[in-house]
Amino acid sequence: MKKNIKLLLSSLLLFIFTNCQNDDENIPNENSIENSLSLPFGQNQFIGKISKIGVTNWGYGTHLLKITPPNNVKIPKDKSEIVLSSKKIELDKYIGQEVTIKAIYLHGSISGGPAHYEVIEIKPVKNKIITGILTRNENSLWQYGTHLLSFESKGMTALSSKTINLDKYIGQQVEVTAIYLHGSISGGPAHYKVIAIKVVPMEGLIHSMRKGPSIR
Repeated sequence: MKKNIKLLLSSLLLFIFTNCQNDDENIPNENSIENSLSLPFGQNQFIGKISKIGVTNWGYGTHLLKITPPNNVKIPKDKSEIVLSSKKIELDKYIGQEVTIKAIYLHGSISGGPAHYEVIEIKPVKNKIITGILTRNENSLWQYGTHLLSFESKGMTALSSKTINLDKYIGQQVEVTAIYLHGSISGGPAHYKVIAIKVVPMEGLIHSMRKGPSIR
């Protein structure tokens, strides 16, 4: 009888342990590209574009966020989107916009759907206007950004773009309109995604350099 009880208890403990492990696989960890180490425990930060959910197989959430990945980081297809819902924020106001959100993880995939998050804070991504000299990013230690925008006295900014051929502007004085992606990684500069670029006169650039990097 005692042996049967011990066997039953051992089986129950093994079952609980196994299920806890499986649940942990669906919870973002501190090394996840979805998770921000600077946020309180349980919160996650994402940048991406919001859309309304249509008819789905999974039946949860009201909106989708297509995640904007950091440069040179490949997000698996099954993690490139997350499902959003919010009891306090009217997400419809942000449809079609690129936004930064803070959200709490609710659960992982159900019926093939993406992970589900509750949005607790949202703000549109603001564009920055930055002035400097454009160069190619070669042999850097930080592994992000294809180009650099250099300033005379205040360092540099890493740039990348999927829509603009930045090589055409190498060595020139330019003003770029860009979206902030992330701050310093491995000692590198802040990283921006360029959405517009134009050549600026030398006089304007010199004036900007005397004041330091022009970021508005």
